[in-house]
Amino acid sequence: MNKKSIVAAIGLICVGIIFGAVLVSSFKAVDPGLAGNNKYVKLETQSGAMKSQVDVKGMSDAFVAIAKKVTPTVVKVNVTTSEKRGRSGFQDFFHFFGPDFKFEFPEPGPQQGAGSGVILTPDGYIITNNHVVEKADKGGIEVTLNDTRRFQARLVGTDPTTDVAVLKIDVADLPAAVLGNSDEVQVGEWVLAVGNPFEYLSSTVTAGIISYVGRGNLGIRRDEKYGIEDFIQTDAAINPGNSGGPLVNLNGQVIGINTAIATRTGSYVGYGFAIPINLAKAVAEDLINTGKVRRGYLGITIKT
Repeated sequence: MNKKSIVAAIGLICVGIIFGAVLVSSFKAVDPGLAGNNKYVKLETQSGAMKSQVDVKGMSDAFVAIAKKVTPTVVKVNVTTSEKRGRSGFQDFFHFFGPDFKFEFPEPGPQQGAGSGVILTPDGYIITNNHVVEKADKGGIEVTLNDTRRFQARLVGTDPTTDVAVLKIDVADLPAAVLGNSDEVQVGEWVLAVGNPFEYLSSTVTAGIISYVGRGNLGIRRDEKYGIEDFIQTDAAINPGNSGGPLVNLNGQVIGINTAIATRTGSYVGYGFAIPINLAKAVAEDLINTGKVRRGYLGITIKT
């Protein structure tokens, strides 16, 4: 190859390089991302995020203070019955949550049962569940106070429709519970349950949150045609024996009366239900003042 050929080849190479550079620079850079998406997406923290300032020590102190305030107002209700027990109260609820559930009950004869109650007034009126006392023998209800004193209790009245009952003991200067407003209860709110689970674990306090409000259509009271179900649902641990005990808020106010649990085993599995205190209070006032609940009925039957 002569000198002119070498120079010509070098020149062609240079022209090719220059042409290639110009050709590439004329195209727009391709955005990384999905095909056809010419907009660059950047995910950032959105405005409106909640700022949580939880004082764990303060909450712990609040629980301690509430327990000290409420526990003296909670009683144990001991019941003696000679009648053969049928389905009622917790038994109905267990049956509702599955036919596979088996629960053995003692043979007929004198039997002992227990639940909880809340002192409403310093002169001895106590609210509990109807299913705790409905089978009690005459003179078969005994109340044990938090200070271990025991008193024979008189049954003032019961309302199977709401599963509320009121007892009376003859003693003065009792520590009475502070009642709250259940209409203000909100899902997610911290609550404590106080009671006497399994008959022997007296003055037990558990904590949880409100899981749901206005829970109905559970079929708990299958033997009660007009049963009212408008429960506060909570995940605070509630077990048999807690029936009639209080559900309280962080102000130490009773917002519900613990009544039933969702279970296949007979013990706590995560969900408990309480009668809203506004409803329970109205029923208790009627029972104390008149011995019965005044409730209107509309005489209409709807068939489909």
